[in-house]
Amino acid sequence: MADIMNTDKTELRRKYIKLNRPAKLEEVELDGFDMLIAYQSLPNEVDVNPVMEKAFACGMKVAVPALEPGQFALIDKVVCPIQGPAFDISQVSEKALMLVPALAYTKDGARLGRGGGWYDRALARCPKCVLKCGVCRTEAIAESLPQESFDMKVERVYSV
Repeated sequence: MADIMNTDKTELRRKYIKLNRPAKLEEVELDGFDMLIAYQSLPNEVDVNPVMEKAFACGMKVAVPALEPGQFALIDKVVCPIQGPAFDISQVSEKALMLVPALAYTKDGARLGRGGGWYDRALARCPKCVLKCGVCRTEAIAESLPQESFDMKVERVYSV
């Protein structure tokens, strides 16, 4: 069964990677949060830089993925390469909001990632106090997606 699931996921990844229209997420409610855990987008991911800039302007801590699975780096501006002190996602104690990219989502938060399991491992270690929100293009909202036991869901999905 796992081979069928992986084949389905591989075919779906090819389909959703082709969705490459520019998209920016700009409207995210940040009130009540003191930290934003986001990402620096790849060319076929929704750009969340406007949300990060808003978080900086509000005085929030902002973190993005570092190179080690489950590790994030605190940053004080949107830069590449990532520069900043590393921290482990399981150690987040603040009221944090996490934006999670994916190739596709279902309305109930199931996700289709790139296949490396990086975000699944990070989400599994993420404290319950963190609100985990998926980000994708509107046309990448699927009725259903193949899921395996290690696939992690998010609580909310933003699509643009």
